[in-house]
Amino acid sequence: MKLTKINYNTFIKVSIFLFCFFLTGFFCSAVSAKQTSSKHSNKIEYFFWNKIAKRSAIQAWKMMGHKPLPKNSIVLTSAGYSVIDGHTTEACLDGLRRFTGSSSGKGTLISVHRKRNSPLWFFFYDKKTGYGVYCEINSTLLSSTLSCLDSFSSKEISNKFTEIPVGAFYNILCIERINADYMLSNLEEWNDNFSDEIFGGNEFSIVTIANIIEKNAPYDLIRSAMFHDHLCPGLTSGYLLANYIEEHFPIDQSSKYFYFSLPPWCKDDAIQILLNTTPGKRSYAVTYLTQEDKDRLKGEYRNIAGIFFRKNDNGIWEGSVLEFDFDLAREMMNIDWNGMYWWESRLLMDIGFLPYLETPEIFISELKRFFLEEGVEPKDFARPGVDVLEEFGLVE
Repeated sequence: MKLTKINYNTFIKVSIFLFCFFLTGFFCSAVSAKQTSSKHSNKIEYFFWNKIAKRSAIQAWKMMGHKPLPKNSIVLTSAGYSVIDGHTTEACLDGLRRFTGSSSGKGTLISVHRKRNSPLWFFFYDKKTGYGVYCEINSTLLSSTLSCLDSFSSKEISNKFTEIPVGAFYNILCIERINADYMLSNLEEWNDNFSDEIFGGNEFSIVTIANIIEKNAPYDLIRSAMFHDHLCPGLTSGYLLANYIEEHFPIDQSSKYFYFSLPPWCKDDAIQILLNTTPGKRSYAVTYLTQEDKDRLKGEYRNIAGIFFRKNDNGIWEGSVLEFDFDLAREMMNIDWNGMYWWESRLLMDIGFLPYLETPEIFISELKRFFLEEGVEPKDFARPGVDVLEEFGLVE
């Protein structure tokens, strides 16, 4: 069963319903004389977001035909990131935990990184059946309600919520089977699903994160994917690089890392999350390489991933030039990068990397190690006009 974006006729019906809703006083009324305290307002808004989460969970269970057991429940959402007319949405997370049994502590309640003006959506997944329901809330309805929310009691909100028809409450409502085995056995169907954006453009985020949770991926990889907003082979390469660095270049709490990304790709989001090296902490630099820059590289540096620096006890920075061999990974996993659907190859590699997360040496090699002179720091090479490839001896 599939319900996608509301069509024109539904739009007309929804518009009429919302107009009538305004007229009957669910929203702000000029004659309303209620005065509410800040404490009441905060309590009512918290209740409101919990109610949004509960209604969506119930709707998903209705479409699934059952309520998944907590051990089989995975929930993904933009709640916590989406902001509706200045109102943050993190209270939905408590409602989702309470009503579904999923939780951040179990690694099954996932707030996916989104920009603040993104729609509020939920995805409810049942590991046992492989089916999931995507619910994208009608932002117009939310905005209208929030503008006068503190004029109403919890009971009034509960009563009125039951009056809102499904077509008015959601912009998109869709159920699909997303477990990896099914998707990879039904390639054309799922390629059409991606093209049709059945989950409002969030398809790749949802299917990659949900599937690695189902396959018991470590939480720090899931956490990296939450920040990156999806899992892909590029992000996993960053996870492997971080594991490699911690194993071969350990530091204590008083020491520090600096990473010079040459060139940047998805890995950089994982490295920032896992090693806490960020531009804001002056411990991360990025240099984009043009094709001309790549052509200048010495042959042994064609797979360069970047340069990790560690500040040693004597204050001297030690650098290590590392490479990541994607060609080897694709060969090991039988991936035809140019002969598969774009999402198919990436999903296969997401799963294919999982057995190798603790053996990064298979794909990562150290190409060169060196020391900076006393008083020189890695960030000195991130200044405008500095040819870092030349300075680090990476070009002919």
